Amino acid sequence: MISEYNGKKILLASMHQKELVIKPTFEEYIGCEIIVAKRFNTDQFGTFSGKISRELSAYETLKKKAILAAKIYDFDYVISSEGSFGPHPNYPFSCADTEMLLFYDRIRDLYIADYEVSADTNYAELEISSSDFNKSHYLEWLRKVKFPSHGIIVKAGSIVIKKGICDHYDLEQVISSEFRNYHNLKLETDMRAMMNPSRMKVIDTLTQKLVRRVATTCKKCNTPGFGKLDVSGYLDCSYVLNKRKYLSSKP
Repeated sequence: MISEYNGKKILLASMHQKELVIKPTFEEYIGCEIIVAKRFNTDQFGTFSGKISRELSAYETLKKKAILAAKIYDFDYVISSEGSFGPHPNYPFSCADTEMLLFYDRIRDLYIADYEVSADTNYAELEISSSDFNKSHYLEWLRKVKFPSHGIIVKAGSIVIKKGICDHYDLEQVISSEFRNYHNLKLETDMRAMMNPSRMKVIDTLTQKLVRRVATTCKKCNTPGFGKLDVSGYLDCSYVLNKRKYLSSKP
């Protein structure tokens, strides 16, 4: 894929090892070099554990990350990422992983973004108490959220006790220890990319979409990022069109 960003150095302003799927795809299809920003704290824009809330929309957060990273590291091209989890837009009783990626061209002041919504997520939480701890229910929940291949967070109220737990023995130790201090605990799926292979897979799919958009230019003005922006309205189906044609032809 030939792109004007071929040979350019592009900064990935992200944490949690997303470069594992973003870097190889961009370097292969764009021919660029991806540089991972060191010590760029994206947690300042919000965390999944709830310790820091996200104040802006996902898109505005993406832009803010990219602009700040471009300024701090003095890069002309930056990739930023953002994810959110909640009810699926089409299936309210199911959860969805909504991922967004943005490519920032500081020279053109151009933002190229794309998103992916997936029902393939283990996003969930479980309340447990020291007085009526249901072992079988607890083990079934762990199975459903794909533990231990996917990490777990243990919390007491809003207090994060430990993140990134990927071992049964470690989890048991944390729970039994904290039951001495708290009557109720909450288990949450760790949605950071390096702790969540399901999320990493969605980011991989989205990266392939974004890289095609970045490499595609407008035929009229040659600006990168050409592609569909939105869907609105509808077209009548062939049945309706044929019925109208038949009625209009009747005497």
